[in-house]
Amino acid sequence: MLSVDNVSFSYGEVPVLHEIGMTMNEGQITCVMGRNGVGKTTLMKIIMGIFRVQTGEIWLDSRQLTPLTANQRARHGMAIVPQGRQIFPRLTVYENLLVGLAARKRGFRIIPGLTFGERLKSAVATAFRSRTTIPEEIYDLFPVLKSIGQRMGGDLSGGQQQQLAIARALVSKPQVLLLDEPTEGIQPNIIQEIGAVLDLLTKQGMTVVLVEQYLDFVKEFGQRFYIMDRGCVVSDGETAELTSEIVNSHLSV
Repeated sequence: MLSVDNVSFSYGEVPVLHEIGMTMNEGQITCVMGRNGVGKTTLMKIIMGIFRVQTGEIWLDSRQLTPLTANQRARHGMAIVPQGRQIFPRLTVYENLLVGLAARKRGFRIIPGLTFGERLKSAVATAFRSRTTIPEEIYDLFPVLKSIGQRMGGDLSGGQQQQLAIARALVSKPQVLLLDEPTEGIQPNIIQEIGAVLDLLTKQGMTVVLVEQYLDFVKEFGQRFYIMDRGCVVSDGETAELTSEIVNSHLSV
């Protein structure tokens, strides 16, 4: 179980999150919803450790994650698929997946004098030389990635890039998977494939947390929801309880 306990955060003098409390259960898809600019992406970055909480705590089962950096949290079973996918356009599909494996084993080593791009290439080369292979179950989940393994990430369609971004996170075999708007700009058939993959992962015991605006996707695949407004949780419950009255009050524009 992943829990966010009384978390607050500000950008300088501007408060963004106010005493957020959430519980994300194992084997469920928990959906974080809300209008643009209410703090959803900031919350995901705080859970992953990209931003540090100012007050409050993050727990994974009985482990206190709050002091840990993002790469430490990754090695303790967390992975994130960021908004906009952020795959590496000048690496192949296969190399993008190797990045996930390299991060899982050691994280990126800081080598003085090297740029991030050079460190990235070094990590991929190290993973390749060690004869590390991509787990076959990744290709079972996303068969298209095997057939396009030598294509450059920047040449893929939006749907293929999103599948690659999720697969890159999954090669680390996370216990918790965070996704920030995974259906954004994706064609309907790929959305359904992504939903089916997430459903399968939760049936295998994974905790999935996603920021999502697409209401039909939430109702079809989610089990629990939290709605945020102005940095606060204003409604939560099972997705079966997500009524039109709640939607009109907190999500309609």
